[in-house]
Order: sequence, then structure tokens, then C-alpha cells
Amino acid sequence: MLSWLPAALSGAALIGTYNLLLEGSGKEIGSDPIAKAAYIMLIMVVAGILGLVIIFGLKSKYAKSTSKVMTMAKKAPWKILAPGVICVCYMLANILALSEGGGIVMAVINMNIFVTLIGGAMLYGDKINTKIILSLIAAMGLVTYASYESSLLKK
Repeated sequence: MLSWLPAALSGAALIGTYNLLLEGSGKEIGSDPIAKAAYIMLIMVVAGILGLVIIFGLKSKYAKSTSKVMTMAKKAPWKILAPGVICVCYMLANILALSEGGGIVMAVINMNIFVTLIGGAMLYGDKINTKIILSLIAAMGLVTYASYESSLLKK
């Protein structure tokens, strides 16, 4: 039932570590937004090279599975292009926010759960109920309060 949980926990640990590294490097770079943009683009280059190596490895070992993806990408290239563009924009916003606001920024950024849950329900038929919606509203209130408290500590 919760077979996805180990991958989700691993993803949370990895993205947390990633964001921690962005925060520290962003602060080291200073307030120059162009330097921060260059830094995140270097990270994206490394990710792109690694992705290219992995896709070739997958293609050689799992040709049928990768063929499915390549067919989908040819039929609807926007399904690859749109997330790719959003990823770059997200990473730019992420480093700017993290290096200025610190770790509390992740609580605000992770409010993206609203887009994912509500969009998933509207577009893909994911199931949500009143308890989930109320939990999200409570989470938003707590994040707002935590952000306020964090801002007071910075004064």
C-alpha cells in the first residue's frame, strides 16, 4: 500500500540536502543575482550531462521502456520542454529565495503541494477529500506563522 514511501523519504532527504547546499553556496556568492543565476546554471549543466549519460545507459539496457518515452516525447514534445523550462525557472527562484531567506523558505516553497494535489485531482483524477483540504489549510497557516517567526529572528 505504501510501496512509494521509501522513494518519497529518499527524495525528501535528497531535496533537503540539495536545498541546504544551495542556501550555503548562495550565501557565499553574496547578493549578486547574476552570480547566483550562473551558479544554478552550472548545476543544471552537470545535471544535464548526468541525465544524458543515464538516458544512454537506460536505452542500451532497457530499449523497450526508453522507446515508450521517446515516442511520447516525439508526439508531444511540450511534455519534455515545459517541465524542463519550469525546472530552470524553479531553480533560479529557489536559489534566490534560499540565499536570502534561509531554510524557512523551503516551508513556503513546499506549499507547491496545493498545485500538485488540486491539479492532480482536476487533471488526473487523483482523490482528495475534505480532511486533506483542511490539513492543507492548516499547513498553510502554520507555514505563515513559521515564516513570520523566522522574520522576527532576523531583525
